[in-house]
Amino acid sequence: MLRSAALCLSLLTSSTMAFAITPAFVEYAGCQEQDFVTIDAPEVVIQTQGSRYDPACVTVRPGTKVTIAAMERHPLQAAKDFGGVVNVFRSPADGFFEDQFRILTETGYYGYFCTRHGDIQTGGSMGGTIRVLEAN
Repeated sequence: MLRSAALCLSLLTSSTMAFAITPAFVEYAGCQEQDFVTIDAPEVVIQTQGSRYDPACVTVRPGTKVTIAAMERHPLQAAKDFGGVVNVFRSPADGFFEDQFRILTETGYYGYFCTRHGDIQTGGSMGGTIRVLEAN
């Protein structure tokens, strides 16, 4: 587990592209480094599966359209801004009750959680992070 603020010089590699990990990862919204799944697609949909998101921790490249499922049973809330990047999934105090999508253009981390089953600090049992990194 990488929980320090040191630089990470390794590469996260998918079968079709590699991402350079520039800032070291600090656990954010329930995701640790080994939890991330890289998806090389123009669109990613994060679904609810019971009381969790699937995939919860995902790496995409800039320009990817990301949709996060939300409903009355699982209101969607954005986690706090991280690393100077404004969380574009910012939501009303009680959360979103309908699926939300954003086209993520800025590299960084975007945390989210269910207001009923998650936690703003850790994501709790129902939270996750979208990590946007430039492809090499």
